[in-house]
Amino acid sequence: MRANSILAAMVGTAVSVLVTAVPAWAGCPSASGCLMAKYVEYDLQPPQPCLVMHVGEEDCQCMVWISMENNCQVPLDPQDFYFSECNVGGQYYTGTCPAQVGPGDWGNLYLPPSGVTQPGHHQQEFHLELGGQEHVLGVSFDLVEVNTGCSCNTGTGTSGWPVLLLLTLVLVGCRRSAHRHTHRG
Repeated sequence: MRANSILAAMVGTAVSVLVTAVPAWAGCPSASGCLMAKYVEYDLQPPQPCLVMHVGEEDCQCMVWISMENNCQVPLDPQDFYFSECNVGGQYYTGTCPAQVGPGDWGNLYLPPSGVTQPGHHQQEFHLELGGQEHVLGVSFDLVEVNTGCSCNTGTGTSGWPVLLLLTLVLVGCRRSAHRHTHRG
């Protein structure tokens, strides 16, 4: 009888841990929705083939960025914006990056820029210099409400697999213990 009450207490504890772990599977903190730049298009004038650009997106964090990899022989100088994330001189920065992004370095321009908070279609111009030559980066995007509903690792909660493994081990151990106690001669 005592083994059954211990088993019941252990199962109850394991189930309550499992139930509290389930919200981590359900999605990210942003699962209720966020404003996110979508349908991003960009154009650099005059073109500069040594400045490699692409759009990156992370739905779980509601983040979109234009990454600029400076493969030119001259530094990249943002004129009316700053990079929010970069690797300059072998050092990684977040927040505000150094003014220049040198050859072989990269920087990320996050969208939407500050001040753009209303849903709809937006167009922005960003000015930059490469080796003293001015370039204009034209960017267009739609700012839309997104319900991510993703299941990324948010750093909160826990995956349910360790809990299920623990529950299985506890159940097997208790059954063996109960079996040994009831079959003694």
